Amino acid sequence: MTYSRRQLVADRQIKRFGARCVLRRDGSDRDCWAVVVEYHPRERNEMIGATDRVAMISVVDLDIAPDKEAGDQLITFAEDGIIEDQVFNLVAETGKLQQSREIIYWELQVKPE
Repeated sequence: MTYSRRQLVADRQIKRFGARCVLRRDGSDRDCWAVVVEYHPRERNEMIGATDRVAMISVVDLDIAPDKEAGDQLITFAEDGIIEDQVFNLVAETGKLQQSREIIYWELQVKPE
């Protein structure tokens, strides 16, 4: 698959500040790259809980989009890249940064399990 310059720039930044993760659905894992960060205190409201975070996931090499309704979970790993660190449930509908019809990266509201 050919990716646009914008998608590759987003992928590079996510890989720089994030880590390899998996999206788990019904016991099967899909490799992805993601960065998970805290919400800024000003962003928190009734819809964003105290433990909620935002995850930005690269679209590069991700064939199936994240889907809350399908029961996807985002799994992060410890520094060794083998041991599972945290399991996040998708809270909000999947968002995406999009220009025209091109998805640049996925943005998800997630909550630790």
